[in-house]
Amino acid sequence: MITTVSVGDRVRNSFKFNVLKLPMLALAADGTLLESDDFGLYRDDDWSQVHTRTVKSTYIPHTLDQLVGLCEVAVSVFDECEVACHFHHGHYIRLTPSKEYRMSVYGTMDNVFPSLMIRAPYNLRSLEGVLGLYRDTCQNMAMLSSVQTASMRIPHLSTLDNKVDELTDLFADLKASWADIKLFVTQMQNIKVLLAGFLVDVFGPEPVLSDDVTQRKVNNYRQRERLITNRIIDERRRTGRPQYDGIVSLWEAYNGVQGYHQHDASNVRKLSSFERILKANDNPYVKAAEQTARATVQGIYG
Repeated sequence: MITTVSVGDRVRNSFKFNVLKLPMLALAADGTLLESDDFGLYRDDDWSQVHTRTVKSTYIPHTLDQLVGLCEVAVSVFDECEVACHFHHGHYIRLTPSKEYRMSVYGTMDNVFPSLMIRAPYNLRSLEGVLGLYRDTCQNMAMLSSVQTASMRIPHLSTLDNKVDELTDLFADLKASWADIKLFVTQMQNIKVLLAGFLVDVFGPEPVLSDDVTQRKVNNYRQRERLITNRIIDERRRTGRPQYDGIVSLWEAYNGVQGYHQHDASNVRKLSSFERILKANDNPYVKAAEQTARATVQGIYG
């Protein structure tokens, strides 16, 4: 576990560079360099551009010191955390609180515990803290957007240099949202659904071969369904659930879709485990699976 004493060092060792805002120049037809009102964001280690989008002179990029301060406050609220860092057009920091927050969904072989993601992109969006869940069985890390209390916008960091109390209150509220996430997970586990029907709700019906629909598209649809089903069958074996018969818990169905897109879906390039987490949680079908699950839960529990 990483404590408040060392979390700053872990973040600094992961991001050994600063992001600088530098003026951009325009090239005139005669080759003259002209001053521009636009600025670019660049790393100071390899001088690569952080984001293709330019910013104006009033834009203030967040700093590494500010991110370290955020993490130290977060860890102080969540007791202790494991830390993982990633950079892609911005900083992404995942803090996994100690396993005392563990929740057993199905026996002792299907456990989940909170995972706090701090998103700090350089795309003019606000910084964000999201409390998601990490599942032991399949190493899925999901961020549930339908649990409204599970995310927060972090005010502009240029005004937070001395506002530790305000940040502490924000993270304390986020910590409290774990109860809402656990309730949603419990409700999903208690509801049984036909997997084939759930997948149709998420992906739509199987395409029919025609002039506009190729055999490859039909095969890809069927292959995805096979991989999701096989994932659930394997998880059932590892968690001691009954043999698969087409009926699954809503929790299994959702995780089948989320896990497929995090671990099994093909990508243009090889992705790190952190990149797979980010890509899966931004996938429209994963969002559709959560929305389908949420609608089903609301239809039963209100």
